Amino acid sequence: MGIFSFDGSEYDTESLTQSQKEMLASLTLLKSLTRENFIKGEIKKRVKVALMDQLSEEFGSKIKDIDLIDDTKKLTLDNGSVHNLSDLEEHIEKKVRMLSSVDLSILEISNTLQVLDTAKITYSKQFSESLKP
Repeated sequence: MGIFSFDGSEYDTESLTQSQKEMLASLTLLKSLTRENFIKGEIKKRVKVALMDQLSEEFGSKIKDIDLIDDTKKLTLDNGSVHNLSDLEEHIEKKVRMLSSVDLSILEISNTLQVLDTAKITYSKQFSESLKP
């Protein structure tokens, strides 16, 4: 038997229907997934800052844009200079590609957090409605 609080009221899990127990399990899982993805996002953001600092030091300017989509694959700096990735030293090119990958990961994590938040809102509303007499 477990007691939990929801919307300021206490409930006993033994008194819940199977459907309510499943919704509660889903809400618990969503909370865990949200926490996990938030932490992953924070780690990725720290990696991005470290890479940006390293590359800014290498170039003497901050990075404005990385274009890996078209055939030229170029890097544009805040100072206006443009560099083809193929012209960069190998270790610098790897850092630029890593930065681009980390940026993509941060975007994916952000999208996942939005989906999880939408699911949490939906399940919370449904669970709340199911608890009403």
